[in-house]
Amino acid sequence: MEIHWISIVLVSATIHPLRELLLNKASNPIACYLGVAVVWLVLATFQNIIVGNDFRIPGDCWPLIVISASGLTLYYYGTLTAMKVGQMSIYYPIVRSSPIAIVIFSWLILGEKYTSLSVIAILVIFVGAIMLQNSEPGFLGKKKH
Repeated sequence: MEIHWISIVLVSATIHPLRELLLNKASNPIACYLGVAVVWLVLATFQNIIVGNDFRIPGDCWPLIVISASGLTLYYYGTLTAMKVGQMSIYYPIVRSSPIAIVIFSWLILGEKYTSLSVIAILVIFVGAIMLQNSEPGFLGKKKH
């Protein structure tokens, strides 16, 4: 089953840059990100209807939902800010390195265990993201004009 999840993560890692490239050129990126969120909401709603899940959310889940939504909001805000002032080839590898931070945090703080294959898959994604960087003008890049 693990190869199934790793495949999903690799497909996601392939799709993410396409989304960022499209939104980077958008005249109104905030509306585009809102559109992405609405599409996911609609898809999740249909999935719940098809599977027959209950739409009620247990009270003990709300703190996790708020934390998750706050993290996603910060992620989108940071990405939009980075798009305005920097080069995608500089900020994108930093954004894509978040799975490494998540693995380190959950291993050190939460005591999660990861297989070697999972860690290798995460490192492959990270190395691929780093390879997206431009050799010129270097790591700090130039501001957009």
